[in-house]
Amino acid sequence: MEESCVTCKRRYKLHKSVYSHNGCEHSEMEGFICMCFANEGIAEWMTGAVEEYGICEAYQPKESMKETQDE
Repeated sequence: MEESCVTCKRRYKLHKSVYSHNGCEHSEMEGFICMCFANEGIAEWMTGAVEEYGICEAYQPKESMKETQDE
């Protein structure tokens, strides 16, 4: 498994939930959330990154390939 944002444990899909008009509207948003600064209370919204090649010093591999394939 190649190290990249795509295979990083700290990468999360980004979804938007709008609660208005007496309901909830769900949609996916551009980019992803990186939780590499979670211990500081920060979630980074990453856009424009080439996820297949991006890597940082906070990289942690996902526990299994199934986690990567579920994305």
